[in-house]
Amino acid sequence: MTEALDKGKVRKAVLLYLSQKIGANNFADLQRECMSRDKQKTGFVSCADLFTCFEKAYMNLLPREFEELMLELDPSKTGQVSYE
Repeated sequence: MTEALDKGKVRKAVLLYLSQKIGANNFADLQRECMSRDKQKTGFVSCADLFTCFEKAYMNLLPREFEELMLELDPSKTGQVSYE
């Protein structure tokens, strides 16, 4: 039980760190990039596309940071993430 709590604390700390690392303008750029990749206008992009969108929006995350983020955004591991 303690291990699960510790992982939750670590995950929250990582997400807080990421939110402080990324500027507000980058979020608008990220949404625009996601919309441009969502050809069918479903509101979802693949995890691989999302990583590319982060790069294009100058939100350079380390692979491990992106993996941590995906644990929150795609906990069921569907391979799709809502960007709306």
